Amino acid sequence: KALLATGGILSANVGGLSFKDPVVAAIGRTMASVFGSAWAFRVPRSRNFMLLARKDGEIDPSIFGRVTGESAEMTVLVTAADKGAWHRFTQKDSVLIDDRPLLDSLQERQLASLPKGEATVFTGDRDPDAVAAGIDQELVAADPEAVIERLLQAKVATPLLRQLVGDARWHLRDLAGARMEYQAGLTLGPSDDMRGVLEARDRAAMSELAPALRAAEIAGRNGYLAAAMSLLAVAIFFGLHRRIR
Repeated sequence: KALLATGGILSANVGGLSFKDPVVAAIGRTMASVFGSAWAFRVPRSRNFMLLARKDGEIDPSIFGRVTGESAEMTVLVTAADKGAWHRFTQKDSVLIDDRPLLDSLQERQLASLPKGEATVFTGDRDPDAVAAGIDQELVAADPEAVIERLLQAKVATPLLRQLVGDARWHLRDLAGARMEYQAGLTLGPSDDMRGVLEARDRAAMSELAPALRAAEIAGRNGYLAAAMSLLAVAIFFGLHRRIR
C-alpha cells in the first residue's frame, strides 16, 4: 500500500467459483483489511475474478463504461461498468498472513465444492413462471449463484427454468452440469422455439466441453502409459540385477 499514490489501485486475478469461494473471499477480505474495502468482479463465463482495492478511496465500476472500442473485451467492460456485477468485501472473519498461509487448505475446500454434475432438483413451493419473471441474461451473468438460489424456489421444473439454470451453471463453468439442465429441459415437452434454444445451448456447451474431455482422456492415457513404463523399468532393473549376480 505504501508504494501506491493516493487513488492508486491494487488488482489481483483470482480463480474461483463464486464470490463466496474460500480463496476469493479470503483474498478479498485480506485486501479489505489493508485498504478498507475490496471489490470483486467475475469475468463472464469464466472462473476468473478480478479483485480491486483503491488507496484512500472506493472503486467506481462506472469508469469501465468510459472505455470505447470494438474489441471482444468490450463486452466484458460493459458488464464491469454495472455496479451490480461487483461484490464488495470488508474485513470480516480471518485474513491471510505471511506466517500462516491458508491458501492450500482453502484451495482444497474450493475443489471439494465443485459441482457434481447432477441436474437441479426443484423443491420449492412457488409458481415457476413467477420465479423466472424478471431474470435476464445480464442478471445470470452478474450473479449466477443468486439466480440458481432463486430458481430453486420453484415447485416444479419447466423448460425455461432448465434453460436459466443451465445458463447460470455455464457461467460457473460447470459445462457438464449445464448440458444436463438443457437435456432435462428437452424432456419436458418444450415449445418449438424453446426446443431450438435448448438444443443450440447444449451443442454450444458441448463444443466448449469437448477440448477438456479430450485433454482428460489424453491425461488418463498418458498416466496409464507412464505407469506401464515404470513397471517395465522396474522389471528390467530386477532382470539385470539377477544377471549381474
